[in-house]
Amino acid sequence: MSFEYAYCWRSGIIGFASSESEIPDDTIVLAKHVSKDKLHDAVAVRARHGRFDKILLVPGIPEAEDDEEALEALDKFIQCFGENAMRGVAVRQHALMDALRPGLCLTVDDLEAVTPLSRRAISQAATALIFRGLLERVEIGCYQLTGAGVDFKASGAPLNSGPIRPKSGHYKRRPKSMRTRIWRALAVMDKFTIRDVVSVTAHGGERDALNNAGRYLRDLCRAGYLRRMAVRERDGVPTSNGLVRYTRLRHTGPIAPTKRQSGMFDHNLQELVPWIG
Repeated sequence: MSFEYAYCWRSGIIGFASSESEIPDDTIVLAKHVSKDKLHDAVAVRARHGRFDKILLVPGIPEAEDDEEALEALDKFIQCFGENAMRGVAVRQHALMDALRPGLCLTVDDLEAVTPLSRRAISQAATALIFRGLLERVEIGCYQLTGAGVDFKASGAPLNSGPIRPKSGHYKRRPKSMRTRIWRALAVMDKFTIRDVVSVTAHGGERDALNNAGRYLRDLCRAGYLRRMAVRERDGVPTSNGLVRYTRLRHTGPIAPTKRQSGMFDHNLQELVPWIG
């Protein structure tokens, strides 16, 4: 199943793409949906309309005085879609449900052989189904439908993507935390060093801001959000190898992923993104 995507540039101009490969670099995905018309209508009704060429803009970004203000406007725009406004079909979770049978425990190898999913996609979909209460991990790497999962599969009801559970208040966004500021800054930073990140996110009152930022950037690399570049940046210290340079690979939304034992939990996708390697 294919999706249509809405994205925006740093200027606030909104564009649409029919596949992930068509989304330009240095843009941020706003929403996706299986229906092109529904996606366009949902975005158009919330966007600002330019005077010429039917341009759609994210309100607040064009007139933002700095990147932080632009990110605030982007956050508000994404949040206005609501929890269920753009929810589509959970394709990967459906693929696992179709492959599993009552009382049958399948390993990741088994599921990789009978579904079109990669091992990483299987792990992510299985985590989501476990959160829903439809799947259980009988032993390490072996999954089986729960009683609720058997009943749900028999009902033929669709599985929707997006937030799995209603907001319960257990997770509270911390807009003033340094890691939240780092994550939001990365939305508009393509290639950078830790010094660049700290210079725009540290307010002066943090405890050991440099090490805090370094740990978070390393965690984001391990989960595939960032990548370390081969060439370092000179820092002017004769005995130093230079500063590690990073490049952003993806940015999924306004809420900063948080570290878990086996990966980073992405609150924007409501998925556990496992460590790579």
